[in-house]
Amino acid sequence: MPKINVLDDNLINKIAAGEVVERPASVVKELVENSIDASADEIIVEVKDGGKSLIRVTDNGEGMEREDAKLCVERHATSKIKNVGDLFFIGSLGFRGEALSSISSVSDFSLITKTHKDMEGSIVKVENGEVKVNDIGCSNGTIVEVKDLFGNIPARKKFMKPIQTEFGYMMDVVMRYALINKGVFFKLVHNDKIVFSSQKTTSLFDNIVSIYGKDIAKNLVKVFYKSNYVRVYGHISKPALTRNDRQQQNFYINNRPIKSKVVSNAVYDAYHTLLHIDRHPVAVLNIKLNPDSVDVNVHPSKRIVKVFDEERLYKEIFDAVRDSLYSNELIPDARLDDRGYNTVRKYPLQTDKQSVLAVKDEAVKKKVAERAAVGAAGEAKERIGPFLLLGQVSKTYILAENNKGLLIVDQHAAQERINYERFMNEYKKKAVRSQSLVKPRVVNFNAAEAEVLKGNLEFLNRIGFVVESYGASSFILRATPSVFGDVNAGLLFDMVHELSGIGSVIDAEKEKKIIRFACRKSIKAGEEMTVPLMEKLIEELDKTEQPFTCPHGRPTAISISLPELERKFKRVV
Repeated sequence: MPKINVLDDNLINKIAAGEVVERPASVVKELVENSIDASADEIIVEVKDGGKSLIRVTDNGEGMEREDAKLCVERHATSKIKNVGDLFFIGSLGFRGEALSSISSVSDFSLITKTHKDMEGSIVKVENGEVKVNDIGCSNGTIVEVKDLFGNIPARKKFMKPIQTEFGYMMDVVMRYALINKGVFFKLVHNDKIVFSSQKTTSLFDNIVSIYGKDIAKNLVKVFYKSNYVRVYGHISKPALTRNDRQQQNFYINNRPIKSKVVSNAVYDAYHTLLHIDRHPVAVLNIKLNPDSVDVNVHPSKRIVKVFDEERLYKEIFDAVRDSLYSNELIPDARLDDRGYNTVRKYPLQTDKQSVLAVKDEAVKKKVAERAAVGAAGEAKERIGPFLLLGQVSKTYILAENNKGLLIVDQHAAQERINYERFMNEYKKKAVRSQSLVKPRVVNFNAAEAEVLKGNLEFLNRIGFVVESYGASSFILRATPSVFGDVNAGLLFDMVHELSGIGSVIDAEKEKKIIRFACRKSIKAGEEMTVPLMEKLIEELDKTEQPFTCPHGRPTAISISLPELERKFKRVV
């Protein structure tokens, strides 16, 4: 007797459903995509018990005629493509023709639909693999109702998560489609309660305001980039607005929500040192590509796509995000709300001497005028602009007035940014300047440390250290990078420890080490600064490529606008 069996269609559908229908959110995704493909501008998603007992999606789209309604629940029946060639020019969200067949095989399924030209609609029910179609009076569009999901597959049903977890997945799906489809009204109802709705808007930004709120929207910068290969548009957050996860990152290719390491890496690399450690930006980016350069037929969920020229896509998205970040002012505005804040000084207030040396007003005004003239002449790229130095607070923060209002600079973060960019520019040009020590220093290491140092001598030489072997575990330090100033042997020990365990020391890791090195030699909090030093620090910060954050992503400065000051002093209402 043969051991190989030919499976019946009902069992085949149930197996296929395992790939297409992972959970209730998968059902919502497929049905919402069908509604969008049908040109609906109103989509209502109603669920009960996290989608376990009911999922109903209602739209006002084109609807289907009776024969199409009957065919739509058959396996691989679709109006989106006709032949193999169409797979390379997919412009719709759905195209495989397997979603409704899969969903109907694992649930109590019904579909009501009517076109604008028909007098009556059609109702389709699937019972034990048998399709039944009848006439029905209904509105234009389509209503798909899915009850008792996985009721006929108990093994799948018991693996569903708690109600709130499953509903959270559905909420995420609806919001992602609502964000990119600005001309569509979405409503999500859970257990007869409206949980989410988005209005039709005329712009993507207005849609973001409607869905994410004003607090997020006001901290976004616009992205618009166009080439003969790609068009990238949307909004990304300023470094001051980040999250502890990637939940509010929304990437689309041709309006399709996608997951792509290429896109994600390009965005994060564009932010580079603007992000604090383990923080993630908010993003809504739509990437428009020629359909023949994208393969969306590589995964059942259709969220993972393959782009044929990934290297070029990476570069152009990187440029799009980088240009937007660098062409906008990223200094965060301060909120003057001190409720719940415990005022404790780290350093004692010294009233017996000035933190800022007295100068005549005429001299200060002259300097401000000179800076303004330089900015107007375009001789220096300035984001902070002309400023009037006011003083130093707690030996940590520099106060200055600029055109916007009150500028507060973190002297340590600012010096980090200056040192980092100066060092990285020299490093990339392979021209790191060294300063010879008057008296070379002999430094002794243990055997393990010595091996690490020997393996990184070439790297250390490239970043400006001149270190030579001097016996089994001893080395002579003859020169150090100029940007670091005075370097003691302790820093060399720290560098060896940081470089240990990296092996061949890839470029990204080297850069992290350089960031740490720059940080160690920056002006620390608690160091009193003179007027010339503070002025020079702000001027050098303004000339850096990205003056708004330190290399670790912390703000270098915050701004308190004049209107905000006037509101706090009740000068305006």
